Amino acid sequence: MRDETLYARNFEALHSTPPRTSQVVTVYLNPMSEDRRVGKRISETEYLEVFVVTPGIITVQVRKDHGLYWLLSRESFSVAVQGVDTRGYRFELTDSEFQQVTTTLRDQIDTTRALLGNRLIAH
Repeated sequence: MRDETLYARNFEALHSTPPRTSQVVTVYLNPMSEDRRVGKRISETEYLEVFVVTPGIITVQVRKDHGLYWLLSRESFSVAVQGVDTRGYRFELTDSEFQQVTTTLRDQIDTTRALLGNRLIAH
């Protein structure tokens, strides 16, 4: 895109509470394309990804399709999860590791899902 500001808006949490270290929510001002429907489908309109980009930090991405626009939340968590090796880059977690991470971070993921689930009100 020549000017991505025409198509998306980013919002970053100013204050994070442990174990969350950061959160950015992007509002894409166009319909969600099929190539953006990645990760584990957790509902008819939601997709969840879990991976490690920085050693010791677990990244969780939630995508929510709202039809004419869609939302992406990217959160980073500094948390040890039993049975999950976070010492290096890992884009693919095993099913067991994915389950361990989502169980450990369930409250934070559910809070994000609630945040993304509320439709924006057009003025």
